[in-house]
Amino acid sequence: MIYALFTPNGSTDAAGQGQESMIKGIGVFVLLIIIGLNMMPYSWSKIMVLIIGLLLMYLIYSIATN
Repeated sequence: MIYALFTPNGSTDAAGQGQESMIKGIGVFVLLIIIGLNMMPYSWSKIMVLIIGLLLMYLIYSIATN
């Protein structure tokens, strides 16, 4: 995620740059949620982080294989 934030936009058209900025923003938001939930002292929050992480890995895998 840090690498994606510091690389320049790869698209040359306006729509591609907007989509890339949106994906980076959503990625930062999700990471902040995961970090915040993982720092809480409750076990349910750590379980939610595990479930969110597994769902994200499945989503990335399904996008990469199609």
